[in-house]
Amino acid sequence: MTLEANIKVGLKIDQEVYDIDVAIPAGVPTPAAPYTFSIAESGDDGADLLNVVVGDSTHFYVAVSPPKQVKDWTEGVVQDLEVVVNDGGYDPETGKFTDNKNPDPKPADQK
Repeated sequence: MTLEANIKVGLKIDQEVYDIDVAIPAGVPTPAAPYTFSIAESGDDGADLLNVVVGDSTHFYVAVSPPKQVKDWTEGVVQDLEVVVNDGGYDPETGKFTDNKNPDPKPADQK
């Protein structure tokens, strides 16, 4: 039996609505079928606050940015902020890793 899961939840915290999305494909994550987790502000113009993608031990992507409420609290001092850490050349527009760091999927003992 092969199972996969997609979970979407909307949460309201201090009058702000956030969308949480988790996608777990069947089997072990791979660059072609990674695990994903994201939190975004709700609405058409809602910003991505957290985006985590794991393909394998050498393919990962993490992007973090503050909610627009933080920009309001800082009275315009913080105009824009995003922190991205990745390995494996992930393209968030396509949802794909753009390199092929592990072209041979066979374990070393099976080569």
